[in-house]
Amino acid sequence: MLGGCGLIIGIPDHELLDSDANAGDAGGDATLDAVVAVDASFDAKKDASSDASPCDAANLATDPANCGRCGHDCVGGGCVTGACQAVPLAVSAGTPVALALSGTLVFWTESAGAVQFAPKDGGNAGTLVTTTNDVDRLAVDSTYAYYSLYNQRVPFQGLDAAAGAGTLLFVQPALGLFTHNGYVYVSYSGSGNTSGLYLCTAPPNPVCNVIISALDGNAGTYFQDVKVDDAGFVFSSSPNVGGAVWSCPLAGCTGPGATQLAANAGTQLNLAITAKDVFWVDTDGGAGRMQHCTRSSCQLSITTLAPDEGVPRGIAADETNVYWTDFARGRVLACPLGGCPKAGPLVLAEGGAPLAIALDSTAVYFTNGVSGGTIVRVAKP
Repeated sequence: MLGGCGLIIGIPDHELLDSDANAGDAGGDATLDAVVAVDASFDAKKDASSDASPCDAANLATDPANCGRCGHDCVGGGCVTGACQAVPLAVSAGTPVALALSGTLVFWTESAGAVQFAPKDGGNAGTLVTTTNDVDRLAVDSTYAYYSLYNQRVPFQGLDAAAGAGTLLFVQPALGLFTHNGYVYVSYSGSGNTSGLYLCTAPPNPVCNVIISALDGNAGTYFQDVKVDDAGFVFSSSPNVGGAVWSCPLAGCTGPGATQLAANAGTQLNLAITAKDVFWVDTDGGAGRMQHCTRSSCQLSITTLAPDEGVPRGIAADETNVYWTDFARGRVLACPLGGCPKAGPLVLAEGGAPLAIALDSTAVYFTNGVSGGTIVRVAKP
């Protein structure tokens, strides 16, 4: 089982943004009309023109500033047959695992025991902190980077020459980390009925209090991923059988107060949310699926966006699309929020072993999860 103690490192020289703040307002069930509508959505974008970026239509197949359509910039990648190509930004010292973004920087954790960073436009990697254990989860806000250690249950403090000592935030195995409005949300997977979701205040004197614990009274329950926006928080749990997705208001909830959005949801259960939608990956039984429902009516309708996706791992969403990585097949994919086209998900990149994924306004970032792997960027469709 994954585990770790959450640590924080101050980063006074860099302005960080919440790497998971990609919630959008668009969404809906994949009804027949919606599927028909989104089936042509990617093609429609290719046909659209941009008054702000005039271009020669004869060069749309090869122009990286106008790839596939006028104004579609490949953010440093090439343009081949009208499709933007992925470009590596930095090389990790070990296996890159988790990923987070700042205004100008990309941060990642790596299995050799470090949190590293590099410019979004590419360049040499720097090291924020080194540890004696593998570093697993990662989140950032405007001041701090928060990370957890793999299989580490004792107090631990990382050091960084520029930022000083890391502050111990939470001495328990953390499977989920997320920052929102100055708070840190930690999903904790312990033994028995001690698993829970915790809300921690920011440093320099962090205090963590349980929001919800012993969700269903099942000794095999583990809290997994957590995502938060102004409407509340959504989290996943993994009991002995199946798995579930839940929601609560920001004020918190206990036991029966949590709303179960989906039961028997599978395993892994990494999450992405928008203002209206919840997406999660399910690798139960080795047959990966991308699942979706609307936050207001999940109990009524759960949609499988993509039924055969190998081993989906990282997932993220913006106001238009949902994006995910397929670790087994080495692909980074996208579908409109309303449902995938009949031809299937759009493949944004192929090759390697993509794990984590993160978004900014123009690009998709992902880790190539092999030793000495790369941090990679590709333009949004």
